[in-house]
Parts: sequence; C-alpha cells; structure tokens
Amino acid sequence: MAFAGSASATTLTSPSGTAFTGVIEAEASFTTIHGPVDITCNRSSMAGWSQSHGSGVTAGGYLFSLTFSECNNHVTVNSAGSLEIHGTSGGNGTVTSTGAEISVQVTSLGITCVYRTGFTDIGTLTGGS
Repeated sequence: MAFAGSASATTLTSPSGTAFTGVIEAEASFTTIHGPVDITCNRSSMAGWSQSHGSGVTAGGYLFSLTFSECNNHVTVNSAGSLEIHGTSGGNGTVTSTGAEISVQVTSLGITCVYRTGFTDIGTLTGGS
C-alpha cells in the first residue's frame, strides 16, 4: 500500500495508482501507552475500513478492531475509535487516533486508568509496494 500525499489530500493506493477502499490492518510487535503509569504490550493490532481519501480530504476511517496483548497490566478496549493518515513525503504518512478509549487495571497500585485519544499522534506509517 502506498500514499500519495499533498497539503490538502491523501490517497491510499494499492496497487500503485489504483485507489484502495478495502480493509486496512496493522500490527505492532511492541507498544507503549504513556501516562501516569506506562503500559507496555508485546503485541497490538488494529483493523478498519478505508472510508475517506482523495482530493481535498484526509485518508481515514473507523476501526472495527483494536487489541492489546501480552501487556504488563490488564488492558480493556472500550472503543476502537478512528484513524487519519496525513500524507508526508515519499509515500509515508503520520497516523492520528481519535475516539479510542482503553481502560488499564494497574494491579500493583490497585487503580484503573482510562486513556482516550483526540487527534493523538500514534506514529508513522511507511508506504511500500
């Protein structure tokens, strides 16, 4: 999947030059959720539909799956939220999350922390062929 980005639009393509409107899936082998207590997970994944992209719009869509596993505390996903991909250069993009909510039971302290995203930068997506 590649991204064609400009200041006003990002288009998802796969194969190159063909607009992509299917399911986007991503996995991470190590995730840290920063807060009053940092939560680390050895695996995380997300999946959602590509719902908007092209001329004059930012690429994005709602997630139908968000999971965290092998974590140092118990993590519950309350809402998967949505993602936007803001094209940068060379087929890459910055990814932001909005509306995701997770609860983390910090057993060592006997508390539960709730984390929410609102246009939160969650990383860089690297385009490829």
